[in-house]
Amino acid sequence: GDVLFQEQKYPEALVSYKNALRLNSQVYEVWEQVLRIELSGDDFEQVIIDGESALVIFPNQVTLYLFTGIAYARVQQHEKAIEYLTSAVNLGSDNTQILDQLYAALGDSYNALKRYNESDQAFEKALAINPLNSYTLNNYAFYLALRGVALDKAEQMIQQAIILDPNNSSVEDTYAWVLF
Repeated sequence: GDVLFQEQKYPEALVSYKNALRLNSQVYEVWEQVLRIELSGDDFEQVIIDGESALVIFPNQVTLYLFTGIAYARVQQHEKAIEYLTSAVNLGSDNTQILDQLYAALGDSYNALKRYNESDQAFEKALAINPLNSYTLNNYAFYLALRGVALDKAEQMIQQAIILDPNNSSVEDTYAWVLF
């Protein structure tokens, strides 16, 4: 699986990793690779199934909660996503990249549920960790623009996102919404 993954043969690597799990389900790194491949392939239902299976064996792994929470959000089960993402935050991590992703994902799910105060707080935490994350800047600015609040702040954030990620159509679309 690792060789195939390094060669970017992800479907084949996934088959090998799943075979490895059938032989020994106690290897955390294999579970993480399985979820990573499934998530990158937009197989969110399978991420949920495998993520929950992995968490039975490894209930203290932040990354498993992150991946499973993201998958729940992608299938519009935002309450469940928040549950998993919050569990990950509560476990704690020194990895700022993971924390950044956790808070940004929480911001997205809270926004989807119209829990705007909590969404804004989550995005603020994500930006405190990484103020140069174009994804977070874009999404936060977009949500503010849709609500018609803090438009000056939204404009500053989206202008920063444009500098960080030029020619990204999603960022350009958000800039149009902010100006509108």
